[in-house]
Amino acid sequence: MENGRKETRMTKALKLWTGVTFAAFLAAAATFAALLWVEKNELSGYESAQAYVAIREVPEGQLITEQNLEEYFGLKSFDVSVIPAAAIREAAGMDGFVARTTIDEGSLLTAGMLRPLDVITAGMKEPVVAGFRAEDLCQVVGGVLRAGDRIH
Repeated sequence: MENGRKETRMTKALKLWTGVTFAAFLAAAATFAALLWVEKNELSGYESAQAYVAIREVPEGQLITEQNLEEYFGLKSFDVSVIPAAAIREAAGMDGFVARTTIDEGSLLTAGMLRPLDVITAGMKEPVVAGFRAEDLCQVVGGVLRAGDRIH
């Protein structure tokens, strides 16, 4: 008889622990569902928009064209409250512009980071692209630079 009581106690204890475990899982699932609902309601108030970001470093003086636009820049979504008013949101505004300074990878692109190519050449009477080949540094160090000379 004592053996039967032990089995009954063991069975009751096993049922009790099974019930407690099941109740804990139900409570965890309900908490998870409630947290998802709260998160969804909190994030629904935020509005997002896209703006251009540098996907790799853009060197100073780099001319932006339709051909290299996707090489240097990509669209990324942001919360509207963090996008500055001068942020560039359309690719049409970048063609024919030059980087004022080096633009680091991951930087949000603004209008102040670019300038039109015409601004650079506006003061030049007859801009000319000039170049020469030099295989050694000593071949090119004897030149003279004057005010207004532009070297890239």
